[in-house]
Amino acid sequence: MNVRRSLIAGVSFLLLAGCVSSRQCDREVAEAKQIAESAGREAAAAHAEAAAARAETDLARDEVAALANELKAAQEQLAKIAATAPAAPDPDAEERPRDFVDEVPARAVSGGREVHVVRLFYATDRRATGSDVPMDFYDSGRNAELQFGTCIVSVPYRHKPGTLETERWTHLEFVPDVTRDVVLLTVRPVAGEAFLTDLRARIARTPSKSALVFIHGYNVTFSTAARRTAQIAYDIGFDGVPVVYSWPSHGTLRDYLGDEGNARWTTNHLRQFLQQLAERSGATSIHIIAHSMGNRPLVDALERLGTSKKKVFDSIVLTAPDVDSDVLADVAAQIRTTARTVTLYASDTDKALHASRLAHSDQRRAGEAGANLMVLDGIDTVDATDVDTGFFALGHSYVGDDTLAVTDLRKLIVGRLPPERRGLQRLVRASRTFWRLLSRVPAPG
Repeated sequence: MNVRRSLIAGVSFLLLAGCVSSRQCDREVAEAKQIAESAGREAAAAHAEAAAARAETDLARDEVAALANELKAAQEQLAKIAATAPAAPDPDAEERPRDFVDEVPARAVSGGREVHVVRLFYATDRRATGSDVPMDFYDSGRNAELQFGTCIVSVPYRHKPGTLETERWTHLEFVPDVTRDVVLLTVRPVAGEAFLTDLRARIARTPSKSALVFIHGYNVTFSTAARRTAQIAYDIGFDGVPVVYSWPSHGTLRDYLGDEGNARWTTNHLRQFLQQLAERSGATSIHIIAHSMGNRPLVDALERLGTSKKKVFDSIVLTAPDVDSDVLADVAAQIRTTARTVTLYASDTDKALHASRLAHSDQRRAGEAGANLMVLDGIDTVDATDVDTGFFALGHSYVGDDTLAVTDLRKLIVGRLPPERRGLQRLVRASRTFWRLLSRVPAPG
């Protein structure tokens, strides 16, 4: 009987131990499955990271190859220009300006001096001419769709900030000289999707991860627009990517009415481009500068973009706007919703805007100062009347042509400083504050 009990107890113990062992085995199997699944996920993530790294490497390689091709073309253009350039410049030239973050130094043949090279991206609805000469690449005809690409512009060794150096026939200068002038060296068209990919990659590699868009005004060719964009970006020390938007201005004084029509026509293209830039460029901040008649399509485009509750842009700068002041007043509230800051530069010595007012039945222009100065809530108005643009100048391009104005623009865009921290004089009209850009520090009292 005792033996039987012992056998039963032994069998029960073995069965119990087997159950425990089976449950432990199941747990171990489950844990092993979890470890295997985790390892699988980690392996998949590592594979995805490796694929992304390879794609980024391929993109960088393509960008370097494209830039190398552009530089080769720029060097060829430098050689052509240098062949007709004057002798070497004065060896006692002033010290070279500070390095520019987006420059790719190239050495001009004439004189053996370095020129600073600025790479631009562009969008345009101008008509391509079929010419491979950079300054003749696009004309004033309309193109139904936007075209995109990149440019290389040289800035001379002895560049003076606030100056768009160009050949002067009064000095018997008939051919661009890279040691003396700001010169458009290359134009390279790029298809839409490839353009956005290149732009996004370029912006990601800049210190500020930002873009600066310049929209030119009346009587401006594609070449001049690209040169002016490069000059402003260089002068303010912009460390992001400069972009020029060029609409089909005729580039002649006599075609004011034709330019007005094209400025209206380009509005939808500009709106689409700005929206693409905001949504797909990857820029952490986007700055927009418009000049003269270029403010018209910008104001209309921003009005349409103003329905968004998000401030899409960092700063919007309306310089010498040839815009009906009542129109700007009507849409100012929508424009303010699109950007962190909106600034308006105006001048009472702007002869071009005085002429525009007369051409529009004496309707005041938003870029006029004096009695016609616009001071609107939420827009920082800067009176630049004191800026010296020269006796024979029209006083219309002061933001790009004057050192004081360029300095204030640098503080606004690069420094992101409000008016009260930019050394401007604070004034009040009808309980609204505006600011004055002074050519000298005002006396105390």
